[in-house]
Amino acid sequence: MAFYSGLSGIVKGIGNFLTGTVSVVGTLFGDILGRLFGIVGFFLDLIGIRFKKKLRLKYFILLDERGTPLVPQESVVENFNITKRIFDEQADIEIIQAGILEVGGAPAGALDVAGPVEGFFENWSAVGTYFNMLAGIGPFTRELSVIIVRTLGWDHTGRAQSFIFPAANFVMVTKARIHSANPDTGEILVPPATATTAHEIGHACGLIHRKPKENLMHDIPGGNSPVPWERGEKLSFGQSLWARGSKFVWYF
Repeated sequence: MAFYSGLSGIVKGIGNFLTGTVSVVGTLFGDILGRLFGIVGFFLDLIGIRFKKKLRLKYFILLDERGTPLVPQESVVENFNITKRIFDEQADIEIIQAGILEVGGAPAGALDVAGPVEGFFENWSAVGTYFNMLAGIGPFTRELSVIIVRTLGWDHTGRAQSFIFPAANFVMVTKARIHSANPDTGEILVPPATATTAHEIGHACGLIHRKPKENLMHDIPGGNSPVPWERGEKLSFGQSLWARGSKFVWYF
């Protein structure tokens, strides 16, 4: 039995490695390819001829150990509407809802994800495989997924595996940044305008952190606790230009 158990572990490890590698390399390749094909649109944007582009966004709500969704769908809809407004106003990008799904069967470590460094290498773990299979693997996956987890390591509230170019077709956001209520009174503790999801989508579209506090990409150490803070929503012209060239953003 020990032999077969060990063999099964090796097979799963190889499968996780292949899935993670295809996801990272494929997503990077897809984004570079998309930007090359979109060069005409880039120059049109540059000279001020800008047409509305679209980004399809899907939410996955993980179920906890009792099979209860981490957040109610109503809060996700509100979060989507906030995200849609920000990108419409700041980048002429129309966010299209591609679905809100409640999913179970997550492996250990998926509800409470490790810190940023470990989190990147989880692309090659059972958790990474699970997330990658939810979001889709490969360079031509055009949908971006938001996976709602319970907590993220290092007291983060959201994470995208990206730096200038994305390395995955999903971002992660903690439940506290979608919906958090006082268990005694039901009072919502997180302001409904919290822009964490939009911030992580910005990363997935290739945007990096910026210092101005009014900028959407300003890095605020918010933590997983339900502290009522808010980040800015502004994007510069250069930021919107780069985001519009992402593999997730198209004219149709």
